[in-house]
Amino acid sequence: YLRHRLKLRPLDDTIEELDALLFGSLVHELLGDFAQHREMRDSQDPVEINAFLSERLDQLAASHFGAARHFSMAGKSVSSVASRGEPWATGASSDPLPAIRVQIEQLRYRLRGFAAWQAGWTRQGWRLAYAEAPENSQKGRQVDLANQQEVDFRLADGRRVRLRGRIDRIDWNDQDHRLVIFDYKTSEKGEPPEKTHEHPAAKASKIATDTESDPTETSPKRAVKKKSATVSELSQTMDEAIPTLHKPEWSDLQLPLYRYLASQIPLQGPAGSQPRHFPPEQFEVGYILLPKQPDAVGAAIARWDADDFADAEKTAQQRIADLIDGHYPFDPNLPAKIRTRYPEFAAICMENNLSAPDIGDEEEA
Repeated sequence: YLRHRLKLRPLDDTIEELDALLFGSLVHELLGDFAQHREMRDSQDPVEINAFLSERLDQLAASHFGAARHFSMAGKSVSSVASRGEPWATGASSDPLPAIRVQIEQLRYRLRGFAAWQAGWTRQGWRLAYAEAPENSQKGRQVDLANQQEVDFRLADGRRVRLRGRIDRIDWNDQDHRLVIFDYKTSEKGEPPEKTHEHPAAKASKIATDTESDPTETSPKRAVKKKSATVSELSQTMDEAIPTLHKPEWSDLQLPLYRYLASQIPLQGPAGSQPRHFPPEQFEVGYILLPKQPDAVGAAIARWDADDFADAEKTAQQRIADLIDGHYPFDPNLPAKIRTRYPEFAAICMENNLSAPDIGDEEEA
């Protein structure tokens, strides 16, 4: 509630380097600019793509973090841009802190891998059909509204809720007419969608029963055919939810629900055709991974099939209905989870106090 409804965020004036959120935001802004450049996004030349990204990175780094003389600009000179007073600049000289400069170069290193992958991806017949607008093109809430998709989502009992979200990019393949929704991920390990969306028990079961599958296969069709299994309701515990087959037990529904949002975006399919809306079931989903090793950069397309997506829809319907109706259990471990997962809200929730005062208590004289 504090994070998603009240939109509370911590402020830190002691920051000395980019955290994961700031680093990811910079990547999204940079790749958003790339996606809006038609010539670059259709290029099959990794050197050309890398040069564009490196130059744009220098510009963004100078704009956000201070004087530009520390950034290479691919050998070109850049006029100095004064810091706007961010805590990661050093103040009098308006130079970025050393840790920031190192992180910028680390990002440049990752972008080389992205450029190589993007060029090869385009040569395979893929083209970018939709991309989130870069945040520097608009201001404030306008950028959220420009990039936000909305769709009515019907629950099992007929009630409707409004789903909202922002999609990073959607790619179309001219050879086999595939559509893939992509989310950029900059975590160092580069985890695939199955690992981020499924409970550990379900993933372990999947490994045990799907050993004949080709791990490099990106098609949603698998070597081992899945059987239907009922996904547990919100009130079930992890132990009760251990599946007997490798059916996903959903811990996250972001990518499956993105298919409904994508159905609201008019997309151009075959070259020369008019943009149109595609049904949710036509979309595949996945990540574009940008881990710290450039040779690991690339697409990780989820290997869920039609049964999995139907199961995800039922799970979403049940979870949403439970929330609306107030049918969710009290978690006795919630205080510990708040301290570990949401430490910034621990003080507001009085989780660092031995006891909370009763409402109405008066101060002793």
